[in-house]
Amino acid sequence: GINVEQLDEDNLPQVTIIISAYNEEDLIENCIKSIYESEYDISKIKVIVGSDGSTDRTVEILKTMKTIHPTLDYYDFERMGKSGTGRSGAFRRVF
Repeated sequence: GINVEQLDEDNLPQVTIIISAYNEEDLIENCIKSIYESEYDISKIKVIVGSDGSTDRTVEILKTMKTIHPTLDYYDFERMGKSGTGRSGAFRRVF
């Protein structure tokens, strides 16, 4: 593994964080904020959220946050359950 503390900022690797969400309106904004407010170089962070057919304001919140964080991408999938949006499900269609 890479010891991030031993790297200078110019040599930090790109990271992609993948989040599977269903009806997370109460948590998703703080979750995304905490990632972008971390000490890691935000130009090297990409966040991808798959909403599993959320029926609350999750997608609306993500849409607003995308205007603030251009490296945030989100996908609004039809409801498939947790395993459906994970690696073996809907995200496979994206990647």
